[in-house]
This record gives sequence, C-alpha cells and structure tokens, in this order.
Amino acid sequence: MTPSFPFLPLARPELTEGDVERVLEQLARAPFQESRPLLAWEYAWSQLWERSAVAFADPSALILALKEVLGWRSGEGVWADSLLHPVWREGLAAAWLSLELLDMDPLTGFGIRSPEGGRRVVGHPFGLVQAFSDEDGFVLEDISALLKPRVGSGNGAVQLAYLDGNAMVCAGASCVALSRDAALIAALRQVRTHPPGPASCVLGLATLERLDWTLKRRQELAENYLALYDRGRFIKPCQPAAGRAWDGFFISFTTRSSCLQLQNFLTTAGIGCGPPVWFSIPERGHLPGLNRFLENSLALPFYASLRDQEQKRVINRVHRWVERGRFE
Repeated sequence: MTPSFPFLPLARPELTEGDVERVLEQLARAPFQESRPLLAWEYAWSQLWERSAVAFADPSALILALKEVLGWRSGEGVWADSLLHPVWREGLAAAWLSLELLDMDPLTGFGIRSPEGGRRVVGHPFGLVQAFSDEDGFVLEDISALLKPRVGSGNGAVQLAYLDGNAMVCAGASCVALSRDAALIAALRQVRTHPPGPASCVLGLATLERLDWTLKRRQELAENYLALYDRGRFIKPCQPAAGRAWDGFFISFTTRSSCLQLQNFLTTAGIGCGPPVWFSIPERGHLPGLNRFLENSLALPFYASLRDQEQKRVINRVHRWVERGRFE
C-alpha cells in the first residue's frame, strides 16, 4: 500500500540556497587556494570557544598530526566511547594506535569510565554533556554533537569537531581541533599538510553563522516530541536543566519487538525512522549496554528544516500506534 503523503526522510542536510550561492561565488573567485576563508574559519572557532583553533581537511590527517606533535608511539592504546564516529576510528587506525572501546549506558549513551588513565576520546552523545575527570587521562573531546560550549564541556586537552553533511555545521567533511594550549595548536598547524579548501571554509562559515537559529529550532522540535504521550510504551530522552544541543532525537523501548513494531508502523506511513546511529559497530556483540541501546532505540525525523506540519504528521502517527496498543 502506497502512503498518501510524500516520504518524510529521517535526516536532511542543514543547508540553504544561500549556502550554495556562497560556495559558488567562492569557487568562481578562487576554487583551490585563498588564505582568507581559512583564516576566517579558524578565527570563528577561536572566538566561539575562546581558545586556539586549527582546521584540517581530513580527520585522519588531524590524528596523525596529533600523534606526531605529542610523541605518541605506534601501537599505544587509546580508550574511546563505543559510539565513537567512524572517522575518528579510521584516524586512529591510520596512526597505528590501538583502539579499546568502552561500553555505555543504554539509555543516555554515556560511556563507562576508563579502567585506567592514559588517553581517551570522550564524546557528548546526542548533544548531552558527558562529564569526565583527570582520571580519564589525556582526553580528546569530541564536540561534534555540541558545537557550542555548554556547562561541563570544553575541559579536555583537545576538542575535536567533525563537520560533514549531516552535522549542524557543515564544512565539506573537514574537521577542527581546539585547545587552550596555544603552543600545541601552533605545532599542529606547523605539521599540517592539507588544510580545508576555501569552498569548505566558506560553507562552514555560512552554516556556523546560523548555528544559534539551528539550535533554537531543534530545541522547539525536541520540546514537541517530549510532549508525546507514551502510556508507558516507550521512554523519552531527558532534558537536563542545563539543556542539551539536540543533534538528534530518539525514544527507547524495554523490548526489541516494541521498537520494531513502531518502526514498521511509521515506515508504512512514509515516515523515515531507524537506529540512533547510522554506522555499524563490529564490537557491539561484546558490549551489552551498546547492544541494548542499538536494538531498543528508534530515531525520529529531526532537523531544523523539519516543518511544523511534517512533525505533526510524525506525532500523530506515534499517537495512533500508542492508542492501538491499548486494545492489543
């Protein structure tokens, strides 16, 4: 049976026609080399986080530069949260660093504390600030889900942001490193061989300028979803007093079958939904918290360009499923 409404995707890039125009203007003027966009891009991040910043065209190149500057040796271990983005996994592998994944809380996505010091990559899952301490060792802090400072964030030795087409700030899949250690950032810039091109920087600046609006719109969408009535059939995410960045929205279930039932109910109505993360994690079978999270959680359409009537369509469909459950 074909849905009567057009298909509503789970995700859309946070891009506008104005972004495209700015990129085309840059490509017409200087497609391959121009220093001003890169300087402006790094300066914008420095101002936002009040620390030094350096941009790289590729995450693997950034990890390799960190290894060189910090004197890490091949084969040394790095602890990381199980939801670590594949680009950082690839970067660690390219640098011949041994990755050790930590399990997670199945409801929040928070990682378990490292069993020892050393090095760790800590993220802020789904825009929810995850605290860490000196006991976690030298912390590379992935701020990709936050992008703006929040209470409890920004305390790692280095902050990393990956900016692909699915991010709230898109910069051609390039990345940024930030640190209060200005000498470290200067050393990274010295060994950098591939900075992002001017078109990526211009696109990043355009979407960064819109970040406050993007976060505000996502907060509005999250509040609408948080008002869903569930009748005990699913669990909604928390919204702490300090707030969160809401880079995605998912609901959790006590059983796998309930999750699949709602997923099928939404899909047959032309509404995209799926796991909270799009990438696979080979080690999931050895991580019970992660496994439970991936099997019992369902992401709903969530992006700043989601129109009110589109979200209402999702909400109405979820409510229909909840009501049906009362009579099953």
